[in-house]
Amino acid sequence: MDPAIAGKRQVELVRTIVELGLGKALDEFAGSALRIAIRRAHQRAGDLGRTPVLADVAAALRSPEESDATAKQRTRDELLGDGLEASYVLDRLCGSEQDATGDLTGMLDGPTSLGVDLDADMIVFDLTKVPSGGVAMTILVAVISVFLEEVWLRPLCECGTEPGQHDRVVVDANSEAWELGPNPESGCRRYTQRKRILVCEEAWHILGTPQLASLLEKFLKFARGYGLSCIFIVHHLSDIDDSPETQAALKMADTIVIYSQKKAEAEATVTRLGLPAWTAEHIMRLRRGIALWKVGEVIYPGVQHLLVEAEQHLCFSSGSMTDLTSTSPDAE
Repeated sequence: MDPAIAGKRQVELVRTIVELGLGKALDEFAGSALRIAIRRAHQRAGDLGRTPVLADVAAALRSPEESDATAKQRTRDELLGDGLEASYVLDRLCGSEQDATGDLTGMLDGPTSLGVDLDADMIVFDLTKVPSGGVAMTILVAVISVFLEEVWLRPLCECGTEPGQHDRVVVDANSEAWELGPNPESGCRRYTQRKRILVCEEAWHILGTPQLASLLEKFLKFARGYGLSCIFIVHHLSDIDDSPETQAALKMADTIVIYSQKKAEAEATVTRLGLPAWTAEHIMRLRRGIALWKVGEVIYPGVQHLLVEAEQHLCFSSGSMTDLTSTSPDAE
């Protein structure tokens, strides 16, 4: 329960985690018990000088205070009953000291690791070991979604300061229109929205999850205001389902890069992306390192992807299939 995501959004996130683990929405009684437990978890953990975790919420659900029950015109046993099922769900997801088999054990069962810098220039979420069809993936997607919206995409100037720290400069006296100008403290002369790049490697994991596909669609709609560029990388479009959320995200792609594919996959890709029929055979004939690009409505049939020496080693993914003592990316 990292303080970077606080207040109402943290309550909503914990409720989402419980509902996804439960497989149904919480009723009003359970929802109220959960809100009370989150508040008590913060209070009790604060008294101990630490940040609360989900296990603290589960404990608070099983040990409600009489004053909280009275405030809701419930008995203590009724308030306990309201939140008991939610506490069992959190136990199953997070495990305990005696049970390390929870679905989220090692991921969301403790405080944010000290070595994790959520303000770093590059942040990587590695979901390769998480089963794509399990509840853990769905919950992690929900957590990442809230982090991206509430923390990563919060308005910041390139100088690292928030908009409120910049002076307003009137640009039109008649309409009193204004823009954000200098920040005297940082020495920045004009507010410039920080640019961000969201790269989704093996994006079929993400685009195949309707909840996250819907979030990515939202990011694409407001990308200009966010100062955001989105890059989705997939091996085959056939790996992605045909849900409305996925289709909406694909349609908003302004630049499409397609490397060589076999006949069936090339034809399916052309159909799904609405490309001209002639591009299917062209895609089949592309040589290694050459791609078909579609930028807006313009198609570039052959664009060569050049790699510098450092990039050749970074992109060399055949190491497990070759003898590295005799094979290198330079020899490919």
